[in-house]
Amino acid sequence: MRASAPEDLDKSLGIRNLETLGTGHFRVRCRMKSPALLLTVLVSLMLPLASAKDADAPATNLALVAVASGSYGSGDSAFAAMNDGFVPVDSEDRSYGSYGNWPTLDTQTVDYAWEQPVSTNRIEVYWWNDRRGIGFPKACRVLFWDGENYQPVKNPAGLGVEGDRFNVTTFDEVKTTRLRLEIDPSGNKVGAGISTGIIEWRVIDSGNSPAFAPKVIAGIHRSVVVGAKTYLAATVPTKKSPPTAARSPSATAR
Repeated sequence: MRASAPEDLDKSLGIRNLETLGTGHFRVRCRMKSPALLLTVLVSLMLPLASAKDADAPATNLALVAVASGSYGSGDSAFAAMNDGFVPVDSEDRSYGSYGNWPTLDTQTVDYAWEQPVSTNRIEVYWWNDRRGIGFPKACRVLFWDGENYQPVKNPAGLGVEGDRFNVTTFDEVKTTRLRLEIDPSGNKVGAGISTGIIEWRVIDSGNSPAFAPKVIAGIHRSVVVGAKTYLAATVPTKKSPPTAARSPSATAR
């Protein structure tokens, strides 16, 4: 479900009142009118990304509007955890999930895809280490889709594999609809190797990316009482919200 601006949510979601609480924060109120038991959803909202022309605008994380995938993901992890906006405390903090490829011991890839071409010259990766089967990689590489094949970015600097921090990598600006991270594990022999994982992977806008439409992400269903008012409260991250805003509390039925 998409809307062009916060005020349009009144119509698109059947909302009776949309109250602005401050920069990037809105309280949503609606009344459910169905005669049957209704199911409401937890809702989180993301406003359009900046067109990045403002000199004072903070860095925009393009990953928030990307679709994450990869060559392999273990059952207890999720590709989508890489771009949920969560800022971990350390490399063992998977409070909101993580991506991992246990028990693979060969080079793995993770990918982001966008509906429109984006421009970037910087990524930031927070590696996951559970001190068991998942550990820090030996090396990594950044590639972009040129329309036909994945190509290495030019002049990469960084490519860090350290823990407890965002590892920053810069490179010559690319305009693409897909970005790939290749990851080499620290070992590749059975019994002597270790798989790899990521808690968060940011892709920073270089200033030439288009604006994206807001997204409404529905979560688990909640039952409500017939005939009673149902209130939804949501925190809406905007281009001026801090990077952690994507993990602000979702709408809650009460």
